[in-house]
Amino acid sequence: MPKLFITVNTDKIDVAYNTKVVSFIKDVIKSIDPVKYEQLYYYNDNGIVRYNKKPKPFCVGVKPYNYLKPKEEMEKERNNNERPFEIENGMMRLKDGMFTIIISALDTKFLNDIAQQIKFNKERYKAMYGWEIKYDPIMPEDKQEVYIRKNKIKIRTITPIIAVDKEGKFIDIEKEPDEFNDSLNYIMNQVFMATFNRSLKRPIKLIPVKYKIQKN
Repeated sequence: MPKLFITVNTDKIDVAYNTKVVSFIKDVIKSIDPVKYEQLYYYNDNGIVRYNKKPKPFCVGVKPYNYLKPKEEMEKERNNNERPFEIENGMMRLKDGMFTIIISALDTKFLNDIAQQIKFNKERYKAMYGWEIKYDPIMPEDKQEVYIRKNKIKIRTITPIIAVDKEGKFIDIEKEPDEFNDSLNYIMNQVFMATFNRSLKRPIKLIPVKYKIQKN
């Protein structure tokens, strides 16, 4: 799946940065195509406008450092157990003085439109969010995902994988693996219907190798 990398210069970001990043992406999309924005995020329910909770045909990840720095440098820092940030009074102070937003989508035109919108409106977003987008958003070939042809792969995720039951309670994959995967497959079928207009060809089974519970 094609990926767009947006490098943002800032000394610190709120620990609840996801909310601000999502707001930023929504504002960019709205500026590009207001009609598409309304279709993605709202729907008309017998005259009442409601928030659209359907999966979006793209996903967003955030790394609290310059994700495009040389791979050797990143591995050296990891091996030395160097933290890319320090938390202080609800804020993350960034070691590199920057973080990276990664947007993945099958629609490369959608990604290019986002890149162009940000490229020519850097001052606007700096005034709105306090972020300096020093470099133009890019889609480097060496950072793109390879096409998967295997039935079994090992993955590492940027953001947490969350599954809930019908009551909205979180499911622990270790204690309830079948329930977790049932919920995951329901969500992924919704994503595939929104993106490809079809369901999964076969069920996904997620087996944790190494993970931790993150509570906010």
